[in-house]
Amino acid sequence: ADVYGILLDGGSGVTVDNVGLRGCAGFIFSSITPAVMKESFAATDTRLILMQFGGNAIPGIYSKKAISAYTGRIVKQFDYFKKVAPKAKILFIGPSDMGKSVDGEIVSWPLLKEMNDSLKTSCLNNGVAYWDTFNVMGGAGSMKRWVAPAPSSVPVKCNHFTNKGAEHIGNALARSFLLYDDFYDLRQQLSDKAVMEYMNMLSD
Repeated sequence: ADVYGILLDGGSGVTVDNVGLRGCAGFIFSSITPAVMKESFAATDTRLILMQFGGNAIPGIYSKKAISAYTGRIVKQFDYFKKVAPKAKILFIGPSDMGKSVDGEIVSWPLLKEMNDSLKTSCLNNGVAYWDTFNVMGGAGSMKRWVAPAPSSVPVKCNHFTNKGAEHIGNALARSFLLYDDFYDLRQQLSDKAVMEYMNMLSD
């Protein structure tokens, strides 16, 4: 028999399975036999799928047409997951700000903001939640504030978080879950009218 994995999960609580795909652009999933994935997701009762992609593609993005082509292929992955894991919700974690050295200055990669905006729009148009890492960090140029100053004569590539940076951004994501869980509980307790009044108060 073919063995794809062994589960040692408990009978209660939340189980998180992480698959590190170094250098992957995020297109690999739709090439996996759907029957295998559907059976696996059903066996694990998967309710949430988190995808984190986009950053590895940035150095090869030179035009808005390339952005459109990339996001189009990502949407195909959404369609695949909806078929093989129909009970699961999907959360896409967008790319962080990425810095490169230009004349000794750390600047954001060209078209990174446009890529982030395109991914966000594609996600929301397809019923996929989007966590905007780029703007959580502070937007364009924010990576410069996340790294220690370096001599201008030394080339700098700031494309990935250190362990400390990853912990910081991970905690921010966790706090987002807790915040929206609290808001969900609040909505269950209040009537629709009360929710609208609350939202209007926040907008004021």
